[in-house]
Amino acid sequence: MIEVLFNNEATQITEGSTLQSILESRKLSTKNGIAVAINASVIPRGEWENHVLQQNDKLMVISATAGG
Repeated sequence: MIEVLFNNEATQITEGSTLQSILESRKLSTKNGIAVAINASVIPRGEWENHVLQQNDKLMVISATAGG
């Protein structure tokens, strides 16, 4: 197990987990209008499946909201 920060919350995940897998576990992988940054770098949706998370990575998921 390794520890990452998911929206500032310490989270234990299996070593070798991908960004896609953590987003699926939180029911976010198919949600439209979200952006994901790891260590302050935005990760394009097309790279989620291949991006392996590392110890102490800081994930930030941002959701677009409608309004005006």
